[in-house]
Amino acid sequence: MSHKKFCLAQGSPPKIQDELDSIVYPVLTLPAEITSHIFTQSLPIDATPSRYAAPLLLTQVCRLWRTIALATPNLWQSIVVKELGPGDLERLNDPAKLVEMWLQRSAGLPLSLFVHLLNEVLAQSIIDTCLVHHHRWSEVEVLSFVNIDARDREFPVLRKVRLSHRDEPRHTIRILNAPALREACITTVSNTQCDVQLPWAQLSHLRFSTHGLLAACLPILSHCSDLLVHLTHSSALIQPIPETMFDNPHLTLPTLESLDVTLLGPSIIPHLTLPRLQHLTVSGHIPSAIEPLRALFSRSFCSLQSLHLTVAHELLVDLFQLVPTVVTLALQVYPPALPEVVQALSSTDILPAMHTLAIDVGRARDEYDSLIEVLRSRRGNDTLKVSTLNIRPHGRQHNRPPGMPADFSPLPVMTIARFRDLEKCGLKIRIEMDRNWRLSHNNPERRIVVLDTFEE
Repeated sequence: MSHKKFCLAQGSPPKIQDELDSIVYPVLTLPAEITSHIFTQSLPIDATPSRYAAPLLLTQVCRLWRTIALATPNLWQSIVVKELGPGDLERLNDPAKLVEMWLQRSAGLPLSLFVHLLNEVLAQSIIDTCLVHHHRWSEVEVLSFVNIDARDREFPVLRKVRLSHRDEPRHTIRILNAPALREACITTVSNTQCDVQLPWAQLSHLRFSTHGLLAACLPILSHCSDLLVHLTHSSALIQPIPETMFDNPHLTLPTLESLDVTLLGPSIIPHLTLPRLQHLTVSGHIPSAIEPLRALFSRSFCSLQSLHLTVAHELLVDLFQLVPTVVTLALQVYPPALPEVVQALSSTDILPAMHTLAIDVGRARDEYDSLIEVLRSRRGNDTLKVSTLNIRPHGRQHNRPPGMPADFSPLPVMTIARFRDLEKCGLKIRIEMDRNWRLSHNNPERRIVVLDTFEE
């Protein structure tokens, strides 16, 4: 039904309809190419599809916009199949057919594919549909246990994969011919070796999350070549692993520069020698890593440049003494641990080369004076040059700024003044406050800048 017929059917007087028809919407007079470009720029950063955001929203405004949106392949390059609630996709007659329609809209452009489903049968059906377009896969994230036996297929533009693997014969992952592949993230639930076949030797970034024995990932590391520069490992199994389980319990990765480990189970640290290690990130039970790290640094002869820690109650002085060459220190500090951080950094003999300090902390107002004194002391020695502080607000305060959430808790005026005084010592300092911790984590756009002397 046309808009005019609809208005008449609703009893609208013809005069009103004529007035409506006379309205000119400038946005509808733009050339289709310009409108298409605007549509492309409107795509959300979050890949989760919604009928209230592009590209789906663009097809619901008017006939012209729908025509332009459906004829713009760039809008349909990212496919996300995800359950937002129990049985979401089972209510559809044929989800795989909808995926195929989306694939056709993207024409021949490279694809980003994300499949997050608990229903393994449905996930397998969707993967099989997408495998027909394997030559267009660019980035793939499959957090479902599926079979991807693509040993005879070519993936010429595949750059990054994130896959889940379970130790069962029907869960096979074979992607061998992918010359552009550089990053892989594998989550494995396996008590034996991880039976995933990728072109390991060409990877530069590898992330392993093991929910089984550490033996699942060590053999794969032995196949990585001199191109590997970053490794992330986390383990959820809390039990010791005998070295006799490994054919080669000690591996040297000669070009690895960055290591990220989560210490919730057996650590990969005792099995590695990393002569070029420069950047280390550690979270979990840090005290258990002090002796393994001491041994790692001793046998690797590396010169660590940056250290990132998630800190609860830790022996920080012991850890800091292992890494005197660190110039950048980043800490995510839970509120009770802030006094320990301040105490550990109070001596300039600890981390003497540090020139950049970043602290991410919960609300702990009464400790900032001590932190300021540490910053002032280190700046006085002409070492510390840059410091950033991100505060996650806790508690409820009155008189909060308009638009801020109820848990916003501003810093006292005197504290801000003392931080600003550090600028007179030559220290560049930025203080940010999260609007909402869950939304703001690693998202600077959702933070409020309380103080920034970088640009002053």
